[in-house]
Amino acid sequence: MPQFATATFLPQIFWLACLFGGLYLLVKLWVFPTMQSLFQRRDDKLKTTLAEAESLKNDLQHIEEKIESHLLQAKKQAQHILKEAMIDIEEKQHQKEAQFMTEIDEKMHQLEQDIKKDTKGFEQKAELLVKALVQTIFKRLVEEEVSDSLLQNTLEKVKKQ
Repeated sequence: MPQFATATFLPQIFWLACLFGGLYLLVKLWVFPTMQSLFQRRDDKLKTTLAEAESLKNDLQHIEEKIESHLLQAKKQAQHILKEAMIDIEEKQHQKEAQFMTEIDEKMHQLEQDIKKDTKGFEQKAELLVKALVQTIFKRLVEEEVSDSLLQNTLEKVKKQ
């Protein structure tokens, strides 16, 4: 096997040292600094992003608090408006109810007066009809006319009974 030949050990060691040294220098002078700068930029980007996320989170919490306070205010205002509307509706209902009751009382009073007036008219007409009927009957039976005073006295006695 040629790699174990003692005559080629020295050149193999020389080229191993040269290649190893070259690779070491390449990695130390170019690869590591590049990787280190990449890692540093990544860390800076992460820190910046985390700071922005924390700031946005705080802003979001502040906005949520504002929204909650506005919602609470809106609910209170809506409840107040609703209470005022209910009170206004109840007042209008009571007013209309009172107005309706007044109108009903007025109509009932007017109808009672009309009934009394009509009753008096009917009584007077009935009395006249009864007088005429009694006179006609009395005239046919007795063939005499009854005096108005006698007829009036008789009708008053009948009314009292």
